[in-house]
Order: sequence, then C-alpha cells, then structure tokens
Amino acid sequence: MPSEVQRRPGRALVVAAALVIGGTAASAQEQPNGIDASNFRAIGKARTCIDAKDIGNMIPAGDHALLFNITGNVWLRNDVGDNCRLLRQDVMPNWQKGIYLNNRNPDKICGGDRFTVIDNTTIAWIGQCELGRFTPVAVP
Repeated sequence: MPSEVQRRPGRALVVAAALVIGGTAASAQEQPNGIDASNFRAIGKARTCIDAKDIGNMIPAGDHALLFNITGNVWLRNDVGDNCRLLRQDVMPNWQKGIYLNNRNPDKICGGDRFTVIDNTTIAWIGQCELGRFTPVAVP
C-alpha cells in the first residue's frame, strides 16, 4: 500500500510539469518577440547619450526598440523607429539575434551610433541600424 501512495504524487508531478512546459510554449507563441517595450511607462527625460561603461545588458525589445540595463538596475528604452526592419520578428526571432554596438566615441553610446545585428546561430552579419534616444522606463 505505501508504494501506491508514492507512485501517485510522482505521476501528478509529471502531469503538472507537462502543463507548465506547455503553458510556457503557448505564452512564447502569443508574444513572438518576447518583450514589447513600446508600452513601458517613461519615468524620466530621454537622453541622447549614455556611458558605455555603465551598460550591463542589452536586449531586443519588440519590433522598434532595444532595452539597455545600466548601473543601478536602471532600464533605458532605445526607440529605433520604423527604419530598422532587422528587429522585426518576421526577419528573425529575437532569441537568435546578437546586437553589437558600433559607437564613435569609446566612452559613450549615443543616438546616431549604429548597431549591428548578427544571427547567433550562424554568426552571419545581418545588417546595421541606427540608435535613437535613451528613455528611462519602468519595466513590469
């Protein structure tokens, strides 16, 4: 009898894990680009430049923006606008994109500087786009 009790929670755990995994896949399909930063609330004035040494992380955030995490856990949205088709999901999924900055000043990243989009699976250069202004945002 004790062995029956031990088997049932194991099966339930497998079923629960399958539901969680399936739920995660469905969520990813509903939001193909993962994060859409265009709706994030601005919490400060937009800046033209940020210090290059302060950048901790940078991720594609929708079809028209990049998110930068800088020192102090501050998030900045960089709106690249409609001119950068490379961020669009129909070009390549965001998990596959590598973003490399091509700043003119080694100490600062500024609007007008370019960034290169790389396909991380093939290491192929896809193209370049231009950065916009950096707006501090509240990340949900």
